[in-house]
Amino acid sequence: LLAASLIALSPVLIGVSQIVNPDAFLWIFVISALLTFMLFVMKGKWWDFIFASVLLGFAFLSKYTAVILIPFFLVIILIYLFVYYQQLEENKKFRRKTIVLSLAYPFLIAGALGVFALGLPAVFLDQEILFEGVKQIRKFDLVMKILIGVDIFLFADAVFLKSWIVRKLFKYTQLLKQIFPRLLYVVLAAIMLLVIFNWGFGHNFFHIPDIASDVRDKKLFGSQVWQIKLMLEVFPFVFSLTPIVIFGMLLAWLKNAIRPKEEDIFILLTMSTFLVAFYGGVLVQKLQVNVRYGVVLYAFGIIIASIGLAIPFNAFEKIRFNNLAKTFLFLIVVGISGWNLWLTKPFYFNYTNDILPKEYIISGGWGYGAYEAAQYINSQSEDPTTLYAWTDYEGFCPFFAGRCFKGSQIKWNKKDTVDQIDFYVTSRRGMMLSEQMWSNLESMRSEQPVWELQIGGRPDNFVRVYENIKRKKQTKNFNIPDSYEESHQIFENIFLGK
Repeated sequence: LLAASLIALSPVLIGVSQIVNPDAFLWIFVISALLTFMLFVMKGKWWDFIFASVLLGFAFLSKYTAVILIPFFLVIILIYLFVYYQQLEENKKFRRKTIVLSLAYPFLIAGALGVFALGLPAVFLDQEILFEGVKQIRKFDLVMKILIGVDIFLFADAVFLKSWIVRKLFKYTQLLKQIFPRLLYVVLAAIMLLVIFNWGFGHNFFHIPDIASDVRDKKLFGSQVWQIKLMLEVFPFVFSLTPIVIFGMLLAWLKNAIRPKEEDIFILLTMSTFLVAFYGGVLVQKLQVNVRYGVVLYAFGIIIASIGLAIPFNAFEKIRFNNLAKTFLFLIVVGISGWNLWLTKPFYFNYTNDILPKEYIISGGWGYGAYEAAQYINSQSEDPTTLYAWTDYEGFCPFFAGRCFKGSQIKWNKKDTVDQIDFYVTSRRGMMLSEQMWSNLESMRSEQPVWELQIGGRPDNFVRVYENIKRKKQTKNFNIPDSYEESHQIFENIFLGK
């Protein structure tokens, strides 16, 4: 219940649902498929197997990056067999469980590919479509060969040798069950704390270069040492989590590093291993992720946080009126998260927690501010359809009543066209991606913006409107709407003539 509530109140997960993008579906199907598969591994129910296969197929249909679950599902099987080796041995179920899981794995993947094919019927005509996405992943063929080899080994060892090899391996490595999870939790907590320490005090103690993920400068990012790359990868994730989730994650890792809770070890180790697998994968692929590309991580982080936040709940077990105390604490957690969400509106996907100083930002505006900028320009003429505007991002044009030029659509060598431009609209992300075009505008636009919106109260995350310096001003007084209801009324007045 706590995890579901925090997921429902996550600004980033609400924000990603506002954009038309595969990532809006990807995170839902990835976490659903993974949790359902974990249920199947633990309980062995056939309906969990079917649901996991169908949900994995939907994840494939959402975005090709969901293929990370193919190797990770086998990792889940290995984690389960390793963590519960002693219990399975005592109940004489280890061999049977190994056979079931090693057989289920390829059939689950095949079922997911079948769902993918049904959702994309072109696969029946051209089987290459199945592999178009994975071709972009380095050494994926090698990974698949290893997966097939490991699964065949598990099955053959269980059938012909009664799991003799795997049993011996797990028997003599049980000490690692006490060491490896604790070491993993300490490392993950240390990375999160280092990121907070480096940027949270506004000093950048480790002198990590400011490489914006918006620009996708692969050469500059690729030239950094892996430690710097890792810090840059984790930076957007940490500072787009709510403080209460950060606290919960650190509490879960540090408490279980000191005194692991047996009933939490499988889910906590699996969720934590996924974070390692994800960041390990993007580092190998030499990709710099932003909030959108890492959106699948937020549900995992919240589930980890809920394990940590459950610790103070469990502290009430031995007191009188413990249910009342737990309910009160739950309402406090939900209330803080809800209030935090309220303060973020309407720029949910650009949520940045207050741990990060205002001079830093995580990413550009994701289209926020376009509506308000268009309203401002529309209000500057009694007939806004006669206005010309140039913008460096597409979100502005649908709301602008006049003629809209996007990016390089305008021909700078045609002076008569350039002189007709009344306003220039830019965002932080657009200005970075259109730097050369903006340098061409310096002599044509006003030095200072005539209108500006700072997203999330961060000066470097902006949407700005500049005016053509040669334009004869025929402006009216304009007040930025106090509410979205007022904004909608202005929009109707301009476009519908109300």
